Amino acid sequence: MVRKEIENKLAYTDVELIKTDNLGNKPLEGVEFQLIRVDGKKETVVNTYKTDKEGKIAVKKLPTGNYKFKETKPLKWYYPNTDDLSFEVTPETNGQVISLKAVNKRKPMEITTLLATVDGKKEANPTIDNTLRDEVKIKGAEVGHTYTIVTPYVDPETKKVITTVESTYTAKAENETIHVDIPIAKNTMKDGQKGVATHYIYYDKEKTKLVGKEDNLANKDQTVTFKTPKALPKTGETANVAYVALGLFLFVCASVVLVRRKVKE
Repeated sequence: MVRKEIENKLAYTDVELIKTDNLGNKPLEGVEFQLIRVDGKKETVVNTYKTDKEGKIAVKKLPTGNYKFKETKPLKWYYPNTDDLSFEVTPETNGQVISLKAVNKRKPMEITTLLATVDGKKEANPTIDNTLRDEVKIKGAEVGHTYTIVTPYVDPETKKVITTVESTYTAKAENETIHVDIPIAKNTMKDGQKGVATHYIYYDKEKTKLVGKEDNLANKDQTVTFKTPKALPKTGETANVAYVALGLFLFVCASVVLVRRKVKE
């Protein structure tokens, strides 16, 4: 009698999906995925899952077959994940754990700004020291993370950087307003010269991961113009002007009197 072994084509495999972001490799909680069984052109949704605090979805004892995960609801401020998350359960994977990784790219921050002097003026005197203050409204920050901000102050005509300020800020909320001060030493700017504050926000202190910027040199909200005040007459000059004016007045009065007398005669 010849015995023939019968291959057991039924297998069970555990599957694990790990979800992170592209900036700090941070686990993303609450991202919704469908687990789909693929039979040729037919696709059947097995179940819907959400990632836990560790960014994981764990599915136990999936039977033999072809499957894929499909992201259905990305988190706010993230682009949808479009990676191929397909896998196959076979007798060779029986008892093993299939591990998949999905990475979401974070959307850029939204930045709006308003630049003025510290007392809220859009013009400054170039012959004295000035401090410009930029009100920066940020949307889409990662709460608790510390960002690096590079602020070049640029001449919009020549495109040359006048000065650059570097600072950091730790996000207390997803949307918030911060202030960046730009010191301008006296005689740095010329009479009539304009300057525009630009901003580049980086995720890391090495400044390799740009996550937001505002660099429109035509933005009037970001522009301060420097104008030299017109010089006032000195004390002596003021007195001379007054004497001249008084003399002219007396001369005119005397002329009027003489004309009237001649008319009467």
